[in-house]
Amino acid sequence: MLAAFMDEPTTANISYVKITASPEETDAIFLDLGSVTAHAQRTQLARRGYRDYTWFGAVNDGQNGSVTFVVTGKDITGTIRAHGRLFAVRPIGGGYHALIEQDFGTMPEHPAEWQQIENREISREHLRDAGTYDPFADDGSVIDILVAYTPAAAAAAGNINSLIQLSVDETNQAYANSSIFPTINLVHSYQTAYVESGNFVTDVDRFRIPGDGFMDEVHGLRNTHKADLCVLILNNPSFCGLASTILADETEAFCGVHWSCSTGNFSFGHELGHLQGCRHNPEADPTITPFAYGHGLLDITNDFRTVMSYNDGTCPGGSCLRVQHFSNPDVNYFGNTTGSNATHDNARVIDETAFTMANFRTGGSSSPDVFTISNLGTATLNITGISTNQPWLSTADHPAPTFGINPGSGQSVRVVIDWTMLAAPANGDVIIASNDPDEPSVRVVITAIPDIPTLSGRGYLRNAEQPDHRQQRRRTVFARHPPRRFAGDHRAGRFSRRFFQLEWDKPALVDYVSHTGRNARRQPDCFGDVV
Repeated sequence: MLAAFMDEPTTANISYVKITASPEETDAIFLDLGSVTAHAQRTQLARRGYRDYTWFGAVNDGQNGSVTFVVTGKDITGTIRAHGRLFAVRPIGGGYHALIEQDFGTMPEHPAEWQQIENREISREHLRDAGTYDPFADDGSVIDILVAYTPAAAAAAGNINSLIQLSVDETNQAYANSSIFPTINLVHSYQTAYVESGNFVTDVDRFRIPGDGFMDEVHGLRNTHKADLCVLILNNPSFCGLASTILADETEAFCGVHWSCSTGNFSFGHELGHLQGCRHNPEADPTITPFAYGHGLLDITNDFRTVMSYNDGTCPGGSCLRVQHFSNPDVNYFGNTTGSNATHDNARVIDETAFTMANFRTGGSSSPDVFTISNLGTATLNITGISTNQPWLSTADHPAPTFGINPGSGQSVRVVIDWTMLAAPANGDVIIASNDPDEPSVRVVITAIPDIPTLSGRGYLRNAEQPDHRQQRRRTVFARHPPRRFAGDHRAGRFSRRFFQLEWDKPALVDYVSHTGRNARRQPDCFGDVV
């Protein structure tokens, strides 16, 4: 692993550090980066589970610096941008981490074969109209992603799953920075048994083509997990990435990314951007289909480029900094516009193609309809039974009939609904029995909403005002069938997706958390009640 870090062509310097505190415990972090130091102030904390979260921070360096750390147990995988320099943090075991200064200035983005794709006239005929009513369509607010990775990539990358999460988080942050409507959602990741050929084009083709005897499992997994777009993480430093095409149809929605470029250089979002219809800056790619305005921005005067832009040798110092923005004429970076109406508006492209992309497979990010039982106490929590009170309601993905949860650990429980038994909305209870001395029995209230052809929200939650949280013995999870069908309300011609996370703040052995989605940037003022 250390050899892989040092051998990367983008590695400028490398040092080793021991991180002794969890970033979750602080709102500010002092960063000793060797020749420079910086302070990062937390802007967001996205929790996925116990000791599994992403820490987002801003660096007060006068250059829009940023920090993104994915924390999984004792491993931290992250990107630091400070004082115009780029650093990667990678775990190497035993609480130690590699701090790698990276330089992507001379790293080639794509193989030469990509130019053949760039030079083609690209049709928009397969794009779907979001304004056409379709009761089975996803609303375009979430594009579901499946990620496969090779054994070689896993061996080289440190914590490959954290790297994938960081890739997703950085892409969504770039969308947020660029005022882009949809987000991407990781629905599945897995290690394929495929042995890399050493040729980027060959590997991406084998990933995409069904029935060729290479990585054919991805097509079944894509259908199972309802993934719209698929990414293959490789260990091939010849290039940063390759997409199958520009503006993919559902058979072409595949790309490959070299693991080291996936974050920091934003190649994960870059290759997805090609699939969504985005082109490079016009200096590198003057073709005007499928969108004349669909190019990235290269700003030599102000020494930066957006996610979809190539580098240029005429930049100051020979390399322009790639910033965490897609081109958008309505958004500035450090006081300078990141786009133009006629030529540089990748944000508009991603917005306009989102409905098509999100419907390559429908229902993927649905409600996972999962809640987690987390033991925040100091003794083992024994679950003595999980039952339901309705014939259409059951649970899965947990040990049965009894199981224990160690201190600091958790167990997810998936809600399963037999939709064939429901013709109208209905409530049911999941009853959890445990050795919790305060509350040996807790009900999780499930509200199931069958297909109703109206543009209605999926369920919006707020905490009921109760002075003593220990008196809250019911929690509500909303589910809709088909999943994610009408997950938003119509505003200014778009759907604004609402998600919620419901937590039980109870000072006892067990903390119950219920998820049906992730927090969104746009949060309408609509909600329902937690009972």
